[in-house]
Amino acid sequence: MIMKRVVVRKHERGLLLRYGDFDRILRPGTYWLYEGLDTMTVELFTLVQPAFTHRLADYLMAKEPAVVAAEFVHVVLGEDQVGLRTENGVLVEILPPATRRLYWKDGLVDVAVEKIDLGVSPEVPAALMPRLFLSEG
Repeated sequence: MIMKRVVVRKHERGLLLRYGDFDRILRPGTYWLYEGLDTMTVELFTLVQPAFTHRLADYLMAKEPAVVAAEFVHVVLGEDQVGLRTENGVLVEILPPATRRLYWKDGLVDVAVEKIDLGVSPEVPAALMPRLFLSEG
């Protein structure tokens, strides 16, 4: 049996994988993993980058709703919606229709997404125009 020490720092989250499959999210702390009959690995993610882009993102969204609700800002846009993604209150991205993404909660960056329904009106609401133009370089 092999004992392995894993440290997840305050600015990180860990993804514990058992045989390559999702087991759980590790929050900051020190963990001792015992590898005996099974194989465990930990992938670390810095919260400086709020987007969670991983091969298991779709799996988490489909099969682990409690984990997604606890750990991520879950963005699901319909075919007639766009999203205005902000980081710490500053507009950083316009998300296209049918976007599905995960962003870390409780990270270094506060992520929020405001949905705009284009089915109601394909025009950009007048109140949003100053924000769109101020966000340009």
